[in-house]
Amino acid sequence: MNLTTDTTTSKSSHIVAIVCALLVTGALLAGYLAIRARRSQERASAATVQQTPLKNLTIELQIFEDEADTKGSQAIIGGTVRNFSNRTLSDLVIEMEFVRRDDGGKETRPVKVEPNVLTAGGQGKYQIKLPAREWSGARLIRVVGGERREEIGYKSEEGTPRPLATPNVARSKSNEPQSRPRRPGDDFYNTPDSAEVIR
Repeated sequence: MNLTTDTTTSKSSHIVAIVCALLVTGALLAGYLAIRARRSQERASAATVQQTPLKNLTIELQIFEDEADTKGSQAIIGGTVRNFSNRTLSDLVIEMEFVRRDDGGKETRPVKVEPNVLTAGGQGKYQIKLPAREWSGARLIRVVGGERREEIGYKSEEGTPRPLATPNVARSKSNEPQSRPRRPGDDFYNTPDSAEVIR
């Protein structure tokens, strides 16, 4: 009698263990699927948020990007901003991406537009100076303005070309220092659409 009871109890224990294992496995699987679905939904929502501003932006600014120039050891990046909307725009900041010469790394910096307020039809200037030996390129990322730093739609065009170099006047032999030949890495370019290189 004891042997039969022990056998029955053992079978019941095994059945209970199997049922518990199935329940735990099912719960884990359901939790995994729920987390996976939630993450997929979050990624889709994030992608929608990122794309919405681009679709809803109205083009209000025209930016003429001047060809990059150098003065001494400085690279000069700038241009003209024209407000062709029917509203006044203020506190405009152009976010630009610069490329480091040594490792090709990128860094974003804000460049203010002057004057601070552009009425409808008005225009302003932006400019930044960088050590030419440290940076090799630049491009526009976006434009923001107003107290809320809202993103403003713009279109970019080529601006003023770099002034032609003035020919050197012939010198008599003297102790005047001679300019050194340009070395690799002395060029700087900006990219409205394609690279503009200064040599």
